[in-house]
Amino acid sequence: MRSNKSPVPGQNGVRFGVEEDDSQDEINVGEDEDGENKISKPPGEPGRPRSGGYKLEDVLGWNEATFDAVRVSIRLENHIHAYNLQDHVHALAKKKLDMEKSYRYQSSDNIQTICKMANDVYPILKDYKNFWPVLDILKLHLKYTSQSNRRLQSAAKPVRILVADSISHELIYT
Repeated sequence: MRSNKSPVPGQNGVRFGVEEDDSQDEINVGEDEDGENKISKPPGEPGRPRSGGYKLEDVLGWNEATFDAVRVSIRLENHIHAYNLQDHVHALAKKKLDMEKSYRYQSSDNIQTICKMANDVYPILKDYKNFWPVLDILKLHLKYTSQSNRRLQSAAKPVRILVADSISHELIYT
């Protein structure tokens, strides 16, 4: 029996084709001695503000000057040219991760490396518990790239057509 109960309190509906939620698969990045003073990840899923989640830009709490400073920061380490945090994380992911797999199937060591490299360029990330803005950007990006890859693979599969043999009148696949 299918329930119409939404996982988000106060909302009803049926969810179709939704990937498993990776939000509980947090990776502990580095040591967090003063974790109490850090900004915790908000509840919900990033990129889904109308479904109980949030828009990353809205919850970071950065003023316009901070956004501008982060946006124009450029780092030329290992041929990575990034103009903002999101572009930088995407470039690191392309270099360190398998873009055909979702976040859940990535190496935790590589994800830790990306978080630390992003923190080197954007020191403001030290204010966020477990670098959750970087992890959210990675999850959204890997969800998109892995879904795109699956669509391309399914489109490339040959289509089998059922036809009737004109002599024996048996149904056969071609």
